[in-house]
Amino acid sequence: MAKTINIKSITAIDIKRRHPRYLTCKTDILYARLANDIHALLQDGLSHMEESQRRNISISMALFMEDLRSDTHLFETFTRIYQEMFGAYLPFYDSTNADDEHAELDAMCFMLWHSCCAEREGRIANPTNDGIRKIADSLVRLWHERRTTLPPNEELADCIYSEETQRDADMVKTILIWLGRYSHLGRWFVNTAPDDDMKHLFQHADKDTVEYAADCYDLSEQRTWPLSLAPQHVYAEMIRLDMDDPEDELAAAIDKLAYKPFGIYKLVGGDGKTLKLKDYKDEVISVSRSDFFGNTKKLERENTHIAASFICLDGQWRLNGPCLWSSPEKDRYEDYLEEHRNKDHAMNDYRGQYDGFIQQHGGEKLFFFEDLNHYGKWLQKELGIQKPDLGFFSDYKDTPLAVFFEDNGQMTMCLKPQCIRHPDNPFYNKSIAEEDGFQFVALQNVCSPGMLLYLMEHDLLPDALFNDMRGYQHGKMLMQENMEFLARCMRRDIHSDKVFHKRTVRPKLHEDMEIEHRYHEKYPYEEFVKAIAKEKTILSKALKEWKVVRANNTTTVIRDVRKRQDFEMPTRRLYEAHLNLDKDEIQISTVAPYVGKVNAPAASALLYNVVGAGRLMNNFKKYAREMMRDIKKKNK
Repeated sequence: MAKTINIKSITAIDIKRRHPRYLTCKTDILYARLANDIHALLQDGLSHMEESQRRNISISMALFMEDLRSDTHLFETFTRIYQEMFGAYLPFYDSTNADDEHAELDAMCFMLWHSCCAEREGRIANPTNDGIRKIADSLVRLWHERRTTLPPNEELADCIYSEETQRDADMVKTILIWLGRYSHLGRWFVNTAPDDDMKHLFQHADKDTVEYAADCYDLSEQRTWPLSLAPQHVYAEMIRLDMDDPEDELAAAIDKLAYKPFGIYKLVGGDGKTLKLKDYKDEVISVSRSDFFGNTKKLERENTHIAASFICLDGQWRLNGPCLWSSPEKDRYEDYLEEHRNKDHAMNDYRGQYDGFIQQHGGEKLFFFEDLNHYGKWLQKELGIQKPDLGFFSDYKDTPLAVFFEDNGQMTMCLKPQCIRHPDNPFYNKSIAEEDGFQFVALQNVCSPGMLLYLMEHDLLPDALFNDMRGYQHGKMLMQENMEFLARCMRRDIHSDKVFHKRTVRPKLHEDMEIEHRYHEKYPYEEFVKAIAKEKTILSKALKEWKVVRANNTTTVIRDVRKRQDFEMPTRRLYEAHLNLDKDEIQISTVAPYVGKVNAPAASALLYNVVGAGRLMNNFKKYAREMMRDIKKKNK
């Protein structure tokens, strides 16, 4: 009996949860219905995704349409800032401005791609995939059907742009949390959830309060939207756009919003209206007593410290989220001060300590080592660090590594030096770089943000690419043009607002439809690898036998069985030949430009008999040979 999938309807509550905290709008039920209609459209096109992922994507796309209908300016602000940073209207696509004939479809493609990526923990689709454009085209048609009947969400627009909101630090904080975590551009898989420490700290609070505390406390570290910007900068730009005033005073105040991160603050005085609090740096701030629940004078008499976070809008410090009053033991508080001062020292006070060494090496900040042992010896010899503590990296003691000098004086490590094309790097491997280079852009744990910016600034990741049905060169061009945007979008940990790797704006491409159709008829890269990997034996026209020894995303090895000779080649070169050659065009001379003359006989035999014109005959020959072997066995 077939398994029944229970598809839960999207409700007005689901829409409300993706709005600023506590904001219930009259239009929520209407956009929930729109989200359900979008969800129905996604059932076939995104069938490879989990049901919960499709639901969330549907909600995000409905909120995108709500934004377009309601003049809340989220997407318009995104394109404006992207234009300032990268010099184009949108990432990936060729539209030059919002009035371009393809701009509406390109925008829908981008938001669909972004919404899919937000649910998939770094597993990213090619944004120019034909499947994305087909779904986006259906969404554009749905939008055209509904946009005149859907009312604008005036309550949301009023909440964002009212002067009362923009002058109230607590309301500004609420908008910033929404922009960075719940809006259709803010939802992302790296958005943190409350950890065990947070749950323990507020163990008697309900789930909503714990989540709100985590949202507030993360705000000081959060970089938001696909551009990895401070959320207050995004909000300020939205206000400037809405007011059509680049000098708007409230926007300027929000842009300068300051934070005190969650920590323990010592009560050092106050008056009838304020409390004076001192942090671990001995900096004192004054906070309004009205921000705290309860009798603050009584709490002040009974406690010596407050665990909290604070924000400062236009010179006034305010409480940021829930707080806890306490009287920690003196020794424990001293340990807390030492821990945080040491951490602050490590992050800030080593700046410039290796500047002389870097200058001696012509400004070079990146160095390569065969393994951890060679790195340790280098630290002793070159930097005078006699007993370096490398125990944390003991699991990688035999792994090549790259080491980078950060601007704050720290050294950070990367365990994928094979992807970095640097004149001093003996471990660079083009095949590995093509396969794994994208990990630098997509994953926070491969290298630090500072190292990544340095690699992009000096063009040291030139082999990173997308798998692309239009061919290897197109996939590489797409990645290289959009590399820094992708890094900011995928990682969300780049704190510099300086752009190191701007997009190259090309004339719009008018691709030949016959060639485009041919590419869409080909195997996707992952399916191509599976197809050749399962072909253990290949028989040529003359019944010469070849064997696939190994086939993975990086390398393919084919053996001439009679001569016992192996031919090794990059799998991507085979795939490029597959994309560009018709079935009847596969032969030694046409395959040679992709894999070289030496490998061409083996490669052409593989392609011709697995994905070429000889595929059916190859299968028939193998079947006939197996049948003859069975007959001989029976006759014996």
